[in-house]
This record gives sequence, structure tokens and C-alpha cells, in this order.
Amino acid sequence: MIIASTSETTDSKVEQCRQKVINVFNDLGITGIPLTIPISMKPTDEMDGTLGHIYYYKTRKPSLADFHIFMTYGLPKLYFQGVLAHEMLHSWLVLYGREVTNDENEGFCNLGKAFIYTKDDSDFARYLIKQMYKNEDVVYGDGYRLQKQRYEKLGWAGLLESLRHK
Repeated sequence: MIIASTSETTDSKVEQCRQKVINVFNDLGITGIPLTIPISMKPTDEMDGTLGHIYYYKTRKPSLADFHIFMTYGLPKLYFQGVLAHEMLHSWLVLYGREVTNDENEGFCNLGKAFIYTKDDSDFARYLIKQMYKNEDVVYGDGYRLQKQRYEKLGWAGLLESLRHK
């Protein structure tokens, strides 16, 4: 796990990260993610081995859901933004996406995370993207590579349309 002494833990820093992610998503055509999703920080030992997680209760109307994102303390800003982006894209899929396989779901969310990293011209960003591409996990790694191929073929607009419920 990557831990930093300069982590995103204050409310104002978390909101700055949320805004950065939303701005990148808007540029990609990913809109409609609720801007009021609560984001709570938790210690690592309360996160069941994850760095971020989104909980939601879906109502009968597909356009309504109650979300809450939990993030682990101690993540560097860029890494935090990537994990936050991943979790926020889960909300987009719940609200607007069709039923997808687990690898399509996690792969799409990881693709969004990768785009957050591409907006930062640093060695750390390049390292994070490389690690995502090399990930051997069948859900997160294979899913990311699958969605990256779809994006390269369809572009963002086409990829989003292919994931939308009809």
C-alpha cells in the first residue's frame, strides 16, 4: 500500500479532489454523477483491505440511489484522486449503466482512474498507470485492459453509450 505523510484527509482537500475528478469526467463526457455523495475517511484496518469503497441503496427508480464513499486515510493526493474516481464511476454505472460483468464494471472504473493519472505529468502517475496495466487480477487487471481496448476502438462517447442501459 502506498502511504504518504501529505495525504488527503481534511474536508477541504477531499472536496478539491472531488472537483478535480468531476472536471476530468466532464471533459470526457461523463456527467450525472451526484455531486453530493458523502465521502468519509476511515483507518486502513476498517477498510477490509480496500483503499476505497462505495455503498449504495438503489431505489425502484433507476435514476435514484443513495450513495456513500469511504476512503482510507493516508493516500497521496494523486492516488486518492484515482481511487475516488474509481468509486465515483461505480455510481455512474448504478445510475446509468446496463448490467455488466464484474470485470467490465471494475475495468471501466479503473479506466477512469487511469485518466485521472494521465492528467498528471509525473513519474508517480506513470508508475501508477504502468502498475494498472500490469495487474494480473482477472477482474481489475483484465477488466481494465478490456475496457481500455474498447475505449481505443470506440472513444469515450462510444464506450459510455455501450455501457448505458437502453
